[in-house]
Amino acid sequence: LFTLGFCSPGGHAEGCRRLGVAIAGIDKAADLSDFKRWFDKTVHEVYKDSPVVTILQGDALNDATRARAVSSHPTGGKSVASYDTPPCDPYSTSALVTHSGPSTTKETPARRVTTFANVAEVVGRLYAQFVDTGEPFLVETVQGCRYVPPSGVSSCIVRGVALGLRTTDAHRFYFPKDCPYFLDASVTSTGASLALRCCAGASRSM
Repeated sequence: LFTLGFCSPGGHAEGCRRLGVAIAGIDKAADLSDFKRWFDKTVHEVYKDSPVVTILQGDALNDATRARAVSSHPTGGKSVASYDTPPCDPYSTSALVTHSGPSTTKETPARRVTTFANVAEVVGRLYAQFVDTGEPFLVETVQGCRYVPPSGVSSCIVRGVALGLRTTDAHRFYFPKDCPYFLDASVTSTGASLALRCCAGASRSM
């Protein structure tokens, strides 16, 4: 069972489901109907043996809410990993170019996404949980995120083309240094080769 914060609309939940992992998701979005329509209805009609994906409406930064999402999951199991994708618009390339994103100040050194979803807070909480329980985590955001994590946390850039997507779509992943993110050279080299051969160029969508 994986715990997924900021789970709606459900892209990373679907990815985990396809890996055969049950999901306990949390999101504060007012409308979760699309998420529930897909995972509660369509998935169970089309994929009969699919692991169960649930979502609890609430604050993904609240420990009690995360615990409730896990305890209320039909598996009744224990979360073995967390994978959070906090909102990332203020960290996007367009926000950096237009200076429309949040600014860094001495008082707020970590560039905030919103008061609810702060990459620094997400990483900090999940890393503290990792130190306490050993539960590994991933936090995914956009490539332009400038957040510098604590010493026990590292990050890497993963491009969509390396994973077979039709876009370079670079994202930054934060993870514990003791549980590194492995991206095989055969994957990255193949992705780089595909990007260079694409008529749209290496830095543009295919």
